[in-house]
Parts: sequence; structure tokens; C-alpha cells
Amino acid sequence: MRCRRGTPYRLWDGIVLDDPTRPEGHRVTENDNSFQDRIVSMGENSISGDPVFYVDCDPGIDDALALIYLIKCHADLRGIGAVAGNVAVDQAAENARRWLALTGRPDIPVAVGRQEPMTGEFWGGAQWIHGPNGFAGLDLPPSQTPTDHMAAAERLVATAHEIGSRLHIIALGPLTNIAVALAIDETLPETVGAITIMGGAHLVPGNVSPHAEANIFADPVAASQVSLARVMGPPDCQRVGTTVARY
Repeated sequence: MRCRRGTPYRLWDGIVLDDPTRPEGHRVTENDNSFQDRIVSMGENSISGDPVFYVDCDPGIDDALALIYLIKCHADLRGIGAVAGNVAVDQAAENARRWLALTGRPDIPVAVGRQEPMTGEFWGGAQWIHGPNGFAGLDLPPSQTPTDHMAAAERLVATAHEIGSRLHIIALGPLTNIAVALAIDETLPETVGAITIMGGAHLVPGNVSPHAEANIFADPVAASQVSLARVMGPPDCQRVGTTVARY
């Protein structure tokens, strides 16, 4: 998986390639392979063979950018699970379907996941950042492709057993669906090859409170359960927090 260098892509973690306004120490140019090589190698530490990706997300502007980056890199994206986070889960699934149709990949299945966190109620979303529909009011054409007949957690488990250790999970929203999948199949950490989690704040303030980052804040019980399931341990996990987005 490799994208053409020299093109400015704004990635899901907030880094802009070839952005001359960034400080010299935090800028990635077309002559600096380190960042793109890190994206290219996602999952290769513990995956034998070409990685296959499953994205659990809550689009959201940031997650939409992540999806288009994977698609434009010709990643083998087998499925998408929608979770309540930036927006309610039905809106997240609708946004994912419309975005995939816009990018020419309506064939990628979108499974609807949990609306409520493992305990408590949906936190309400981030309308002040993503707008009421998650795309800052942008009304994309509807998709003609229906949602997956399986729930997101069930689809993740089925995909894990189909793909095995080549599967790399990318979790861009609250970890609710991942925690439900673990409740369905506790062998999931040993079945998949890797997981990348966008969540947590380290060395920087939180983005929904002085200490909390939105994805962990939205379902801290799920985050704890995923951690205890050992999917957070090396070498099969990479967690990207808000520190990366700041710097």
C-alpha cells in the first residue's frame, strides 16, 4: 500500500503532508519517506502477507479523510463498522455509505454497530466540530447500497475468522463495537494480526475535558475492556492519541 508522494494529504491524525506552515521539525516533505513508510508498514510487524483492513469509525470529517486516504492508497478494505461517536450510529453509517459512493467504492460493506456505550447513554456527539450531520452540513448524494445485514461486532468477528492474522483493525471512534466483538469472541486478539486505535490524550490536554479525549470519553468502559483483552499490548497494537494531532 503506497500513495503517490508529493501530494498534500490531510490525514486522520491531523498531520498535513508538504504543509510549509508547519514548524521545520514537524513537517513531512516529498523527500521525507518516514511518515508515509510508517503508514505503508501498518500491520506488517505482526501480519504475514499483505494486510487486509477493517475500519470501525464514526464519520465525522476526520474519519472520512481516513477512509479516502485508505481508498486512494488502494488498501484492501474489507469492511466498515459504524459506531456512535461524532454523530449517532445511524448517521455514522449513512455518512460512511455516502462517502464510499462518492469515492467510487460502494461495494465496501458498512455494518451498523452500537448506539449506546457499554454503560450509560450516548454522549451526544461533537456537533460543534462536525456539524449536525457529521459533515459540517454538507449534503452528499445518497448511496444505493444497503447496509450490511450483520451488526458491526458480528461482521468484525466473521471477518477476523475469514482473514485471520492478515487482518488489521483500525478503530477511529469509541471502542464500543470492538468491546462487543470481544464479548462475542474472546479469541479475537489472538485471531487478528494488528489493531490501530485513535484515542487518548498524552502530554496534551483532552479535547472534551481538561484530561479526556473524545473517543475514550464516549465509552471508557469499552476502552478498558479492550485494554484488558491485551489488544493494547505490543507488538500488535498502535495507539495514536491527540499528541500526534497537535504535533
